[in-house]
Amino acid sequence: MKKILIITILLLLLAGCTDKGTVTSGETATTSKWEVNSNVEGMFVEPGYKIELSISEKGKDQVTQVDKVILEVNNKDLAIINEDGSITVNNDALSGMELEIKVKFKELSTNLDYTVLKPLGTTVDENNRILNESDYDVVVNKKRFLSSDYVPKDLVKVNVPTQLENPEVNQMRKIPADRLHELFEGAKKEGFTLIARSGYRSYNTQDILYRNVVTSKGQTYADKYSAKPGTSEHQTGLAMDITSEGVNFQLSEDFGELPESIWVKENAHKYGFIIRYPKDKEEIVGYAYEPWHIRYVGVELATKIYKSGLTMEEYFEKAY
Repeated sequence: MKKILIITILLLLLAGCTDKGTVTSGETATTSKWEVNSNVEGMFVEPGYKIELSISEKGKDQVTQVDKVILEVNNKDLAIINEDGSITVNNDALSGMELEIKVKFKELSTNLDYTVLKPLGTTVDENNRILNESDYDVVVNKKRFLSSDYVPKDLVKVNVPTQLENPEVNQMRKIPADRLHELFEGAKKEGFTLIARSGYRSYNTQDILYRNVVTSKGQTYADKYSAKPGTSEHQTGLAMDITSEGVNFQLSEDFGELPESIWVKENAHKYGFIIRYPKDKEEIVGYAYEPWHIRYVGVELATKIYKSGLTMEEYFEKAY
């Protein structure tokens, strides 16, 4: 990603676009002899990355040293403009966030658009212990482990209908809990009644559940349908298993065929959720199809994953 690649923004545009490209902001650009050079390869940038820009005359290798370039970013909480004209992406930027940089120099006026995405290798240590446990874009699976003592600090009781009496599993983190309520209300407006069955589960609770499955159904079954402690998304407080009367309030693959489940699949991203374990993706995500398991990642990232048709792992890996 850090190889220097000159991204030429050709502004031979009269009505917003030509066969050479488009002005992403929708502004009409005039013909310019200048072009923007960037050290970013592709469309993705990671948190903490320093974007270096320069202006050169089109068709010439020599970079023009200029001090009158006007730069603007669409979100000052996402990136800052440094005194040397470079732009640094904030370390706490989350995957899926959109960074738009407006560049103006003489008659040149264009936008550079990037998407924040964290390389998976930077979010685990040498033992595959997860380093960004509390981030909404954290990737948890059988190869990436949460600490045994990790407990989210902002757990709250969900404000939706629940199936189980255990108060622990009726919790999520605050913002995901709020978005879950909005999702359930959205479903209700369409005539669907959803029930929350299992949300947050501590490391110890997951350990007990996993051992019970091993005892009752064997190791092979447990590894396919249950998560070892430390590898469950439920420990993050970002996941919720949902159900409905159509499957007798159980967790069943048949739920995926119900109208309410289809509605969730097609609309969950609008509330920041994804179907974490899609059908026919077991080899990638590590778990069998679970149409009931929804995971909060934030609206921006959820929308991108949904539109891509990829799993969370595939989406992160495609950029690097």
